[in-house]
Amino acid sequence: MAEPLLGAIPGFARNFIPFLIYFVVCLVSFFISFYMALKIKPTRPKNTDTIADADLIFSVPMYSGLSMLAILGTIEGMEEGWQFHWFGSSGHSRHFVMLYAAVNLIHIPITLFKKQNFNYKVLMSFHHAISITCMMGT
Repeated sequence: MAEPLLGAIPGFARNFIPFLIYFVVCLVSFFISFYMALKIKPTRPKNTDTIADADLIFSVPMYSGLSMLAILGTIEGMEEGWQFHWFGSSGHSRHFVMLYAAVNLIHIPITLFKKQNFNYKVLMSFHHAISITCMMGT
């Protein structure tokens, strides 16, 4: 039953292993960030959210990587012509999508564990789920 469903996802067979690698890298990066946040906790104010600190530390390399892949993917698309630039996907742009989806997947539990308003948690979790769905459909 699961095989036909997964086969309906465009590019699933080609993208599964790279996506899994990005997901594991993001997961390991967050745990390293959490360890760093625990180490700096004594220097932070008393009621500081350690998970929020870890999320900030985690975001620096992840969003830097996403920015670099977006720039390289744009350059790559411009070299192929305007139609590929707007409608194509290969190389760096493909890896951008997979990293973006992996970061969003990691951010769902992070959002739930942060000290935030419940409504914000619901909206952000919905945002992450919609982002994953839209990006992995390309």
